[in-house]
Amino acid sequence: MVGNRGRKREPWDKYKREAEVKIAELREKLKTAKQNKMPVKERMKLRNQISAQQSRLKKKMEVFHLHKLIKDKDEKINDFAKMFSNFLGENHEVIPKFTEYIEQNWAEYDSDGDATQWNLQETQKRQKTKQESLERIKKTKQPTVSTN
Repeated sequence: MVGNRGRKREPWDKYKREAEVKIAELREKLKTAKQNKMPVKERMKLRNQISAQQSRLKKKMEVFHLHKLIKDKDEKINDFAKMFSNFLGENHEVIPKFTEYIEQNWAEYDSDGDATQWNLQETQKRQKTKQESLERIKKTKQPTVSTN
């Protein structure tokens, strides 16, 4: 039988509270360490433990924050996908209208305008090229008259 490895996950609030309590306890111990004639080596060990605990707590906070950012971005992407799906259901001439729709509504879904502007310009270029190609195809495909 293979057991679970590593530490079990605990709720963020509980972990944070316990870590802060542990840091406070170690600091209190360190305050009285010199008076209690604690050896320098042990005081260094206490300082190192405090630093390590603070580092772990900081790392967990950063990871927690990044997970929240990812979740928020996923929600925005899902909202955008729903918006796009609704848009496709309503319109037949998709590309020109969709480009216009993106121009009007994209700002609230994007944090860096430069990238959006570049992507929008690229989309418009591809749209123009596609429209030109379709027009050329229409011109070359003239209806044929059979002479039977």
